[in-house]
Amino acid sequence: MKNRVIYADILRVFATFAVMIIHVSATNFEELKPSSYEWNILNFYDSLARWCVPVFVMLSGMFFLNPNKPVSMKKLYTKSIFRVLLALFFWGFIYELYKRILEHGPFDGNFLKETFVSIFQGETHYHLWFLYMILGLYIVTPIFRIFIKAARKIDIEYFLVIGFLFSSLLPTLERFYPFKYMVPFLINFDVNLVLGYAVYFIMGYYLSEYGFNEKVKKGIYILGILGVLITIIGNSFLSIEKGSPDNFLFYYLRVNVFVTTIALFLFIKDFFKNRDLNKISLSTISIISKYSFGMYLVHDMVRTLLMNAGFYNLSFNPIFSVPILAVSIFIISFFATSFIRKIPYLGERIT
Repeated sequence: MKNRVIYADILRVFATFAVMIIHVSATNFEELKPSSYEWNILNFYDSLARWCVPVFVMLSGMFFLNPNKPVSMKKLYTKSIFRVLLALFFWGFIYELYKRILEHGPFDGNFLKETFVSIFQGETHYHLWFLYMILGLYIVTPIFRIFIKAARKIDIEYFLVIGFLFSSLLPTLERFYPFKYMVPFLINFDVNLVLGYAVYFIMGYYLSEYGFNEKVKKGIYILGILGVLITIIGNSFLSIEKGSPDNFLFYYLRVNVFVTTIALFLFIKDFFKNRDLNKISLSTISIISKYSFGMYLVHDMVRTLLMNAGFYNLSFNPIFSVPILAVSIFIISFFATSFIRKIPYLGERIT
């Protein structure tokens, strides 16, 4: 327990639960009218949780880019990358198998071929997209580590500013007048293709290593709150204007999500970094954090099983159904992961 970074574990647990909030909220979201009561409740919950994936990426960067933590090329490929690849193929196969069973599809000679082709082409179950993205970041980690080791604080800040500009700010502004006329020229530099989620990856290390004075932190917290409000209200406004759900502001690299993620990361870090928790709390948090990868992978199967049993976000008032269903999925996913991890050799490698 002494080597655990408690605020990182807490962020990982929160982010795991937030993913479940998003996926519960997303059910029926596209079919409802943006002016309806139900849609606006789902929009509210979904908007609150949009920071989840960026936090996962930041936590990976926080640990993988730490120059004081040795990460050899051999260890990176034989442990981290191999584990993600194994999980991708295993769960890609399991979800395709599950889909065929639910849809009473054929299990002919083409099943295995079609399954592996879909995995190689990135067309497997939707939430496994995260594995493709994190694999890319792991592959370039040795390059980022060289940069971090040699970089001054101002060099990292330069990278983050450029990353924010081309991966977050400009793609967000491009949607709105008058920026939509000038932004495409800048985006054509294609810097955003190089950066992408790497901004969160390096931001995680930066925020874990460098502090801010109270005035700056308060400003970041205000921006974070504004980011949530913009996501809720802005997404509703754009959807009503369009006449159907518009998820533009839900994208994980939008400015509103970006500032919310930074604010939450800093708040949890400051609140829990030097806070003493009792042994039971520490143990519970660390175990859930350890199981979070497996819980992420298995949770959507749990969600669809509950849906098929008649338990989904519109079963009753969504104000209550969304959090109750998310908590149920969280608990079941935890025990399912605990069971899977007991499978000899394979269990801990696929969760």
